[in-house]
Amino acid sequence: MNIGSYSKSVALSTILAGSIKVFNFIINQSSLSYVDPASLGSYSYKLELSYTSIQQLSKDSVGLACLNGHLTSQQSLNIAFISIPLNVITILITRLFFIGYNGVESDFNTALNLYSLSSLLEALIEPLKFHSIRRANLNKKSFIDCLAFAIKSIATLALLTRHSTQHPLTCYAIAQLSYSFIQFAGYITEIFSFYPQRLHTEPFLSRSSLLSLRALSTQALIKLALTQGDKFIISSHLSPSDQGAFALADNYGSILARIVFLPIEETSRVYFSNNKAPQSLATVLGVVLHAYSLLLVILPAFLPNYVQSILQILLPRYANSNASSILPHYSLYIPLMAFNGILESFLHSTASSAQIDKHSKFLTLISFLLMPSIYLALSYTPPSTHSLIIVYSNIANLGLRGAYAYKYASRTMRMSNISPSKSVALACVAAGVITRFTLFNCSLVSHMVTGGTNSSTDIQRNVSGLFQPYTK
Repeated sequence: MNIGSYSKSVALSTILAGSIKVFNFIINQSSLSYVDPASLGSYSYKLELSYTSIQQLSKDSVGLACLNGHLTSQQSLNIAFISIPLNVITILITRLFFIGYNGVESDFNTALNLYSLSSLLEALIEPLKFHSIRRANLNKKSFIDCLAFAIKSIATLALLTRHSTQHPLTCYAIAQLSYSFIQFAGYITEIFSFYPQRLHTEPFLSRSSLLSLRALSTQALIKLALTQGDKFIISSHLSPSDQGAFALADNYGSILARIVFLPIEETSRVYFSNNKAPQSLATVLGVVLHAYSLLLVILPAFLPNYVQSILQILLPRYANSNASSILPHYSLYIPLMAFNGILESFLHSTASSAQIDKHSKFLTLISFLLMPSIYLALSYTPPSTHSLIIVYSNIANLGLRGAYAYKYASRTMRMSNISPSKSVALACVAAGVITRFTLFNCSLVSHMVTGGTNSSTDIQRNVSGLFQPYTK
């Protein structure tokens, strides 16, 4: 895959995924008007946590091992099928772990059973999804993902309008099952063309692939503790209503990650795995990092000043919840999430097993430092500060991981300057001051119009200078 093909794949997958996820976001916001914060908290920090834990363990171990550029196509497919028993074991473990939550609530237990069935359906076709990504067949993946997301969102809204009072969690679970069924139907026919086998010219599994899988599996467990550990803490330390407010903040705060960052990361992994030219890798990584650096000056200028207004317009019942105090801090969390995602994609796609082991040890160190610190902070601080403690622990986590991955990239190749220009930074500072003034001194309509005018000017300035550092 050359730079031209990479750019087209990124553009197509981002536009397609972005369009359908904006549509899904709008439908999901309509769904939230039927759900109380406590039900939303149980859905986001218990049911979704069990599902995402299974998915993350698989993608961060077997999924990344399949993209190793040293494997042949058949060896990659063979190792991909290891994900089926791995996922089944993980489903059983998470099922036993989460049965303790709300054990007397039939709605929760029914939903948990449906989520387990959903995970099992996706586990059966996970190897075929990995192999599709390995073949750079990203258009098919984008189409199936978008269709499944759309059906899930429509099913959620339709079910909640009728059954939100008595069975809100079961409504979410049935919608999730519809998503998994679409995924299953979209890939299962490929089993007749792609299946594990041993060729005469090569071993069934190479020693290097097994070493890579072992290293990535160890790291996946560590990353799961780092990325999902805060959700375990939230589910055990915050009240259900506060969990719902945090879930809403996370839903709004991470929409950019789901629409833009994820398609770029998935396409970049394929490009980094199949392209070994240092100059090409440096160019692609530099352009993406430079674009992400603009978020560090744009989001702090606008997001803190518009959170309350956005919630008042879209979800008035949540306007006075903790979500309004949590979301402004996502202006730092979102850019660091972007940096960390693309940098770790580069590291996983190009690093050797020894380098991945070293990275795993670094992640282990972060875990031992951060997790006890969070527990101590939550134990000796008032409940009103718990949400912010969790947000900034996540920011510290992403910052440290991103710094490590950037140092690895800098040692691997020569990196260009990725910082935004001074004129762009000053323009964003000025826009932030103006919108802050209108927040307290103007009507809601005037405040929103002022922000729209300033943000469009900044976006034009940023886009015009985006590729300037990389053109001679």
